[in-house]
Amino acid sequence: MRLLMALCWCAIMGAAPALAEKRLGVFDGPVIENSVACELYQAATKLKRYNIDATRMFAKLDVTGTETRSTEGSFGLTIPIPFVPIKIGGSHGRTNKNGRGFGYHGQRNINVGNRPNCDKRNIVELGFADCIIRSQFRNGDSVDCSEEVTATSETAADFKATVWILDVGPSGKYSVTRNITVKITAPPPKDK
Repeated sequence: MRLLMALCWCAIMGAAPALAEKRLGVFDGPVIENSVACELYQAATKLKRYNIDATRMFAKLDVTGTETRSTEGSFGLTIPIPFVPIKIGGSHGRTNKNGRGFGYHGQRNINVGNRPNCDKRNIVELGFADCIIRSQFRNGDSVDCSEEVTATSETAADFKATVWILDVGPSGKYSVTRNITVKITAPPPKDK
């Protein structure tokens, strides 16, 4: 039975990175791109009644982000004291973290042609539509909007067994965090 439990723990920790990545895989570049396009569609729909010059219906897009991966592992030992309801123990652990940055830039249309992006899965609300609509964009001003979104996925497992009078066992955790900052400027500044 203990061997089966230990094998299950090893299987869970072996699969932990894949489980965390799969859950967080829906929070990536295409999701942010579709979310921005959907919000630009929403802004275009509400701004339509103001007859804004088509040359102003563009937004400069800047996307930057970081991804951090963390792996933690520990092994613990607990010794019960006979005839006393106290356990004495300790553990030793190790943590590894690594991260990377990414980014891309471009220009997007603020128009109703972006409508199909709103039907795609995993759209993240960024608030750009409200930012553009509530600004003085419709009166000829430029507007800057920024939004930061963070997603974390974590998988953890532990195993404890009693060997003679000792409680021993490993534990581990794997997590991935993505932090993405999206900025738009509408209309984008003219090249000089």
